[in-house]
Amino acid sequence: MILKTAQLALLLGLTTRRVNQLAEEGVMVRTAHGEFDGPASVQAYVASASNRAKDKEATFDKEREEARLKKEQADTQELKNAKLRKELLPVAEVTRVWSEQISSIRSGLLAVVSRVRQRISLSTEDAVVLDEEIRDAMTKLADGADIYDADLGDLEEGDGDPSAAAENQSVRVDGKGNPTS
Repeated sequence: MILKTAQLALLLGLTTRRVNQLAEEGVMVRTAHGEFDGPASVQAYVASASNRAKDKEATFDKEREEARLKKEQADTQELKNAKLRKELLPVAEVTRVWSEQISSIRSGLLAVVSRVRQRISLSTEDAVVLDEEIRDAMTKLADGADIYDADLGDLEEGDGDPSAAAENQSVRVDGKGNPTS
């Protein structure tokens, strides 16, 4: 079916000038001056439009991926700079120091009963009650694991081993070595 330029333009929603431009680009199938093979031209136009859309999508995906990569590179550089400024401490080191501190506190609390018995006269029953209260208070502190759940929520997705997950993590600290949020 042969179509005139104006008919093909009307069919595709284009101007006659655009139809002629597409013919010059080899998209429209011209049979003679001002005449086109209708079905072949429509198919070629649809294929051309589809390819342009795919090219735009590929360009958009490439730009989005480049932006994501740049952000990751910036984040990596930010961490490196924070480490150089000594604003980060290895999680393993923080965990070790805190464990030592907690052990020291625990030992001190458990020694309270014997130290108090040496200073004042406590009956065995009073010493047992005091010891139970101290141990109960420590148990309640230990059971207050909500403190850790909020910060280590990502560990639940892993194998549940905080030490393995924490090996490559860091804690941000201020210039005096104090943890910051």
